Amino acid sequence: MNNFPVEEIPPLSYFTKAVYIDPQFIVAAPEMPFTESLAKAITEWGFTEVHSEGEPKESYLPNGIGNGIDSITGSRQTIADLDKLQQAERFYASFQHYIASLFSQVSIKGTVNFGSVAENIKPACEFVRDGRKFLMRAERHI
Repeated sequence: MNNFPVEEIPPLSYFTKAVYIDPQFIVAAPEMPFTESLAKAITEWGFTEVHSEGEPKESYLPNGIGNGIDSITGSRQTIADLDKLQQAERFYASFQHYIASLFSQVSIKGTVNFGSVAENIKPACEFVRDGRKFLMRAERHI
């Protein structure tokens, strides 16, 4: 594992692997920028270095995706995964909207229509079972 002095890490850089302050405490994942506020918090905690098997980069690149559009279009699996990830994000947004409306209806009417809930839960369970890994990676910009 490589050591990186906190003050030498460029602000808003992305590490290619997880960043640790000790062998068990992760402070940043590859998807997270290493911000100035994170660096300040780490130094306030008394740490001067972080550890990572990766290295800081200017921008985030998901695993397996190289530079340029050719590497993305060349991989059908990557395109299929991106499509499934977008479906998972749409599902998450619609399910979150359904739950909010369900709570609104319950607060107004004071009762739950269990038949309607069961109808909506069955497809949700199927989607979660089939797309679990994509749902767990879905961005939550809602």
